[in-house]
Amino acid sequence: MASNDLVLIDQVLKQRAAVSPLLADKIFEVFACEQAVTTGDLSLEEIQAGVIGGGGDGAIDGVFVFLNERLLAEEDETPPPADVPRGSRLLLWLVQAKREKSFTETAIDLAASSTRRLLDLEETEEDLLELYGAELVANVSRFRRTLTTIVTRNPQVEVRFSYVSRGEVSDVNSKVEKKARDLESAFAAKFTGGVGKVEFIGVSELWQRSNQVRSYTLELPYAESITHGASHIALVTLRDYLGFISDEEGALRRHIFDWNVRDYEGGVEVNREIRDSLLDHSAPQF
Repeated sequence: MASNDLVLIDQVLKQRAAVSPLLADKIFEVFACEQAVTTGDLSLEEIQAGVIGGGGDGAIDGVFVFLNERLLAEEDETPPPADVPRGSRLLLWLVQAKREKSFTETAIDLAASSTRRLLDLEETEEDLLELYGAELVANVSRFRRTLTTIVTRNPQVEVRFSYVSRGEVSDVNSKVEKKARDLESAFAAKFTGGVGKVEFIGVSELWQRSNQVRSYTLELPYAESITHGASHIALVTLRDYLGFISDEEGALRRHIFDWNVRDYEGGVEVNREIRDSLLDHSAPQF
């Protein structure tokens, strides 16, 4: 057991508790989701929105749905098929967070039981609400609804499950590991050609991820540049610009953008309204 990592993580949680009205378990759930979900470069507000509150959580503490690296938030409309490229990646990311210093078979069993029903498209929302809380059903239904809406665009479906605890991944026993691999297979079998992934995140991984500092200093090669006073114009290739705003896996480096700057969010209502305004020559200038 990497005891120093445990002490440091507990200190992080203690300091968060000192400035947060949330209970200890909920603080750990938010922290676990922050470190587990690496797609989308989510803000704290987006993480908190995906954390399941109340009872009936089916042993699932966080639910996040992504379409091509973009988080589908509660206020988003399901994108129309015409706005979705063929072969788009539809990702359902589930997180289970336990403050125990171990990884147990029971936790995997409960997650397997819940997802067996939650991912069964023949189960209606009404059926699911008889067993699970409204928040869990609503978040998972966003994934189900998006999948059925864009099915003609041949989406690549992936289900990920992160099991987070204050234990050490090296201490996971063979039975728990075997059940995790079985759960991966169950996820993949739900959707032909789908992908299932289960990962364990322990105290060492939590400390390593939470201790990473994002780099805001990046190099952008340019062919020519013009400087006038404090203003600068640079001519860059699209290939170099794409490499500048994307990470090694091709995902957008969202953290380098100001929070008030929007990248394209798909065919949601606000973007359609902006487009209509731009095409309306009688609309006021802004």
